Amino acid sequence: MIAIGLLLVTFGTAFLWKERLNLRKAWASQGWPTTQGRVLAVSLSNVPVRAKNLIPTYAPDVQYTYTVDGQRHEGTLANERASGSHRRASAMLSPYAPGQQVAVAYDPDDPAVSTIEPGPHRDSMIRTTIAGIGLLIGLVLVYVGIAS
Repeated sequence: MIAIGLLLVTFGTAFLWKERLNLRKAWASQGWPTTQGRVLAVSLSNVPVRAKNLIPTYAPDVQYTYTVDGQRHEGTLANERASGSHRRASAMLSPYAPGQQVAVAYDPDDPAVSTIEPGPHRDSMIRTTIAGIGLLIGLVLVYVGIAS
């Protein structure tokens, strides 16, 4: 029981650490300045599946360009919103079309860092919640194992 608990604590902590960085950037992006940009390309890529008989995962990719202080930048909205179904990933692309104008939020300290969807995404919040639950279950298992 202690070994399983330690495993859950280790993985939960690692995933929380990784997601913490993603969420910090996502929350900060809500306050970034915006500029007008233009969608360059929209595509749907198949994310490789590592085990047999698993449902394929598709990632919506949106490439865009924008200008800050006369400097042209390109950005990509990709993979952070990977989907388990072709239909869901395609639906994520529906608001975007090549040539379409979009609002681009950019980091004022590093204008090369940008997003066209500021704020945390649902999938990131779900991953954070699952990691936190795994960490808590692991801590309980370790405590119960030590106490018994």
